Amino acid sequence: MQSRSVGPLLFALCVTGCSGAPAPEAGYTEGRVEVAGNNVTVGSRPLPAALGTDVAGALRTLQGLDVGVAFRGTEADILSPVNDQWRAFADKVDVPDDVDPRVRPLWSATGTEARATFPDQQQLEDLTAAYRSVEGPFAQVKTTGRALDPKELSQLRKDYELLETSAYHTASFTTDTAQQELLIRIALESQRKAIVLASYPDSILRGQDFLEAMLRNGKGAVAITRDKAVIGTGFLVSSTWLITNRHVLAGISDLTNALTIAFEGLKPPAGVRGTTCAIVDHKVADSQSPLDVAALRFRCAAQNPPLWKDRILRMANRNTTLNEGLYVVGYQGGPTREFADNVKVRYPFRVTDQEHTGLRRGELTASARQLFDQFYQRCDAATTDWCYQSSLDRWGGGGNAVNIPTIGFDSNTGPNNSGSPVFSGQDHAVVGVFFGGAADHQNEVPYSFERHEAALPSPLVLAWLKKEKILP
Repeated sequence: MQSRSVGPLLFALCVTGCSGAPAPEAGYTEGRVEVAGNNVTVGSRPLPAALGTDVAGALRTLQGLDVGVAFRGTEADILSPVNDQWRAFADKVDVPDDVDPRVRPLWSATGTEARATFPDQQQLEDLTAAYRSVEGPFAQVKTTGRALDPKELSQLRKDYELLETSAYHTASFTTDTAQQELLIRIALESQRKAIVLASYPDSILRGQDFLEAMLRNGKGAVAITRDKAVIGTGFLVSSTWLITNRHVLAGISDLTNALTIAFEGLKPPAGVRGTTCAIVDHKVADSQSPLDVAALRFRCAAQNPPLWKDRILRMANRNTTLNEGLYVVGYQGGPTREFADNVKVRYPFRVTDQEHTGLRRGELTASARQLFDQFYQRCDAATTDWCYQSSLDRWGGGGNAVNIPTIGFDSNTGPNNSGSPVFSGQDHAVVGVFFGGAADHQNEVPYSFERHEAALPSPLVLAWLKKEKILP
């Protein structure tokens, strides 16, 4: 894709207002920034004095550029560029040359309820043209059978992912219904085609280091067995403790005699010695706890399994981000370890107000939006962020309390993946514990808010492990 601007940047400015003031003025204006003495004008409109010196000072640095300003009271969002001037804007505010603000914006909207009309019809046309420009290569993949080389395939996926992000981002700032519908349609189609490309046989473009890390991490996932059958998955957090889901152990009264764990599954690969170990102790999250988690202490009869130190997995103390790449390791097929790769976070546990708006607009059905509104709630009174908290009823477990912290992702996983580690493709740390999912179905977009898989965020599980003194 050429370096055209496919979405607006945001330069967010927030100034604290004074209590007891009259209702704040709100509005939107756009045009060239002009400075005359102490006065700043955008287009034909002088800025309200209530915006204060911080906003005016920032705009002075953008003199001569076309921008849009959405304002309310003492707060303002400066949207740029208006006329495809993103590089000039970035230069004005010292963005490094190796940062493409279209891909990773350095500014975000905060602290204002003002929403601006899309600032430039030309940019909407650019988005549409950019979408059409990648349709040719995609058609070759789908219809002609011509295999794309790895560089072509990688670039095509990046183009669609960039279009998806840009279109959703822009849609959240337009009040024009026709523009908004077009932008969302572009985003959804781009998203759909990026997923198709992700399933294309030659699209799993993994370097040797990535594959080695994935295989090494996989050794930390163990099969939990009962009566010589796999009933779930767990993973090592120390040399003597592993964790799994609470529901994997449900209905088993004598865990120490009923369960064993198999370090290579029930059918080890050729040439690999399997190791089976006994359960000697356990800790289970209280039934009232929203965390579907339990810890099992194990002991091996002869010695620890081979290379057990390499099997201990690191849990990340951070939340996942929208579209972050993941992979899942577990025993969904039963006797052997399986990997689900090319997974992405579609519904993070915690999202910004802007991300929440874009995600909600991407849900096409009334039933999906109803679920979305039910389970994405404000995290707390001190923030504008939204948190995804689901209920047992959401996953067929019985219980309608909306309290389970949830990461929603697209994955080809199954029932025995319960308790599986969910890894980040960025740093290969465990970012979640798999606990549920919706029935799989066969089409090119295998997820929505009605159909996706679910994991507990690792920071909350990590806190539980420390509280129970399983980890220091």
